[in-house]
Amino acid sequence: MIDIDNLTLAYGPKRALSGFSCSIGSGVTGILGPNGAGKSTLFKALTGTLTPLGGTIRRDGVELAGSKAWRDHLARLGFLPQDPGWFNGFTVIELCRYVAGLRGLGARASASAADRAVANVGLADHRRDKLGTLSGGMRRRAFIAQAIVHDPPVLILDEPTSGLDPVQRLRLRELLAVMGQDRTIIVSTHLVEDVAHLAAHILVLDKGKLAWEGDPAALARRATRHSADPDLASLYERGFLSLLSESEDS
Repeated sequence: MIDIDNLTLAYGPKRALSGFSCSIGSGVTGILGPNGAGKSTLFKALTGTLTPLGGTIRRDGVELAGSKAWRDHLARLGFLPQDPGWFNGFTVIELCRYVAGLRGLGARASASAADRAVANVGLADHRRDKLGTLSGGMRRRAFIAQAIVHDPPVLILDEPTSGLDPVQRLRLRELLAVMGQDRTIIVSTHLVEDVAHLAAHILVLDKGKLAWEGDPAALARRATRHSADPDLASLYERGFLSLLSESEDS
């Protein structure tokens, strides 16, 4: 369980999150919101790369404050950033073995864990290819592999389906659905359909605040309150648009 209470973060004078609170349990939780809503900022807070101005983050009741608490948290965390622009000279398998080593696995355990992770994302045939030579979708899958290589109980994925074709997106949904049965997975995406078909719980951020939370069925029920053309937008997308419309009016 991750509990966030009254979290506030800023970039200079601009507040990216303001008094944000929520609780995230096991299974897959989807984070939706327009550009600038605060999704990536929230993930930076959860991974310790940004220091909040105020508020607390707790994992299983332990406040993430002090080096030991953060060290224990990060050792049991997998993270896919939105733009992992590094390691072009690494092969897929080298990247996964390297990250497994950083997470504390020994050489033999790192090798077997890397093999499993690469196979799970469908890159076994490209394990010796350098990241700089891969297509955008394959590169994305390689970085998903490094996020899951140490079998973390908490997995944070920022735009994991970016650059994936429809078949790859479906396979990733299937993988996360299985993994979400016994761990906490937090997924941020611009693609409402991905979250609606994957997550059991959805959080909608807008202007740095929690605008709404509920399950996919509740999001779809909101579609009748918005005038978006039903031939152009799904129930989930229309429900999401209704939330943003209400946020603009408030």
